[in-house]
Amino acid sequence: MWFSAGRFSAGWFGAGLPGQQPPPAPPPGGQAGQEQGLPQLPTVVPKPLPGRFGDTTEYLGGVIMSLAGWSVPVLFFLGVLTIGAGRLWGNRLAALVGAGMLGTAVLAGVLWASGQNLIKMIATGELE
Repeated sequence: MWFSAGRFSAGWFGAGLPGQQPPPAPPPGGQAGQEQGLPQLPTVVPKPLPGRFGDTTEYLGGVIMSLAGWSVPVLFFLGVLTIGAGRLWGNRLAALVGAGMLGTAVLAGVLWASGQNLIKMIATGELE
């Protein structure tokens, strides 16, 4: 009821809720191509890691992504087997755990596939 009574309207507090301040005015004389006269960020050029650390890091990243990729179908088929075993022996809990494994495998597959594309997009700088 506070909002309908006008307690927090612009008329009671002036510019809005307490603690809010109006945004600062942009500085005069902004350069062409810059919005509101904000300074441009410097261009960052990536440097390779010293020695063989770059190759090692790339190798470890590839191993981790490969293990994650292989674990998705393994988890999916283990979930199918768990559901089947639970149904066969009449164990509802096993069937429920298997259904959870299937759902997790599907979500992990989506995240794994989108994560690879996202990492490649960030690494190459093609953010368009």
